[in-house]
Amino acid sequence: MPVDPNIAERTEAKLRYARLHVDELTGYVNLGSLDDWERAHAESVLFHLVGAKDSFLQEVNSAFALGLSLNSVNERALTDKIHERDVQPEALNRINELREDKDSWYSLMIELRNHVTHRNNISRLGKIGVGSAKDTPRTSHFKHPQTNEMIEDDVVVLLQRFCDCLGGLISDLRQSLP
Repeated sequence: MPVDPNIAERTEAKLRYARLHVDELTGYVNLGSLDDWERAHAESVLFHLVGAKDSFLQEVNSAFALGLSLNSVNERALTDKIHERDVQPEALNRINELREDKDSWYSLMIELRNHVTHRNNISRLGKIGVGSAKDTPRTSHFKHPQTNEMIEDDVVVLLQRFCDCLGGLISDLRQSLP
């Protein structure tokens, strides 16, 4: 069954919104200051990316005509429902594999978003770049909520990577939908 184009458009909109906030962060003159503007944009990126993931799950529900209600769609409910039909959809399998791999970009994205949404701020470090010039770029880095270790990629690079990876994943997985 073809996916409702309105659902697919919502997924794409959420990806665009995330990229918009990354672009704004990239040009922010106070990047690395850890101020509210920077934090709000970073959290918004995470929010929209997980929203894009959730919207794609709605696409899976629609494509397989599973009939789950809007509020019931999540990885577990889709997996349970689809196994009743004895089908192994690549889209759902790949998402579940990434979710279960605690070292994947996907798991980190979900963990960071869940942390800022349900627990607390993500600890960060603001850093002044290498060099002596006063215009040396500043960066900020998340600390992993579980280990409290600094994540190597700076916030902008990490969020851009999440956008690219999720956008690519969704694009690839759409081709596996009926």
